[in-house]
Amino acid sequence: EESNLEWKFLANTKDRYVIFDDGSAYSLWLGNGKRPQWRKVLKKLKHIHLSQKGYHGIRIQTFDGEIKRPRNLYIHRLVAQAFIYNTDSDKVVNHKSGDISDNTITNLEWVTPEQNAYHAAQIGLYKSGEQHHNSTLTKNDVITIKTLIKNQTLKNREIADMINVNIGQVNAIRNSLTWNQVKV
Repeated sequence: EESNLEWKFLANTKDRYVIFDDGSAYSLWLGNGKRPQWRKVLKKLKHIHLSQKGYHGIRIQTFDGEIKRPRNLYIHRLVAQAFIYNTDSDKVVNHKSGDISDNTITNLEWVTPEQNAYHAAQIGLYKSGEQHHNSTLTKNDVITIKTLIKNQTLKNREIADMINVNIGQVNAIRNSLTWNQVKV
């Protein structure tokens, strides 16, 4: 059965590694410095690791001139660099489905950091409110703060002291920088 997968050599590896458009990566290097017949010796890289955020990566030898440098590289970036033209010099590779284990070419696109954050929020990957990892307020705290702001009787410092929160949090809520999803 003939495969329809496309492959390309990885940049700066002296043609020792290839990446396929399905996100699989292979080594062509036997270690003896001779270029092998790749169809015979193609070995799937077994050293795929997961980053702390869950992205798949590989550790390979890259070259800066003749100097070998071991590097950890993300699979999704390698696929995008090899197969997806980056028209606007965008810096981030977005997983369209939100599934970061799907590194196929059809699931990847180049975007700006702002577009990536917006996409994450749109598909529910970005945690907000109490679910956000930096949140120190509860929804009830925010309702109380917004109600006090609405009543216009207390200053931000007084509200912060009353709720026992940082004045910056009250300022951010008053200026609609945070907690916009909570309505009063």
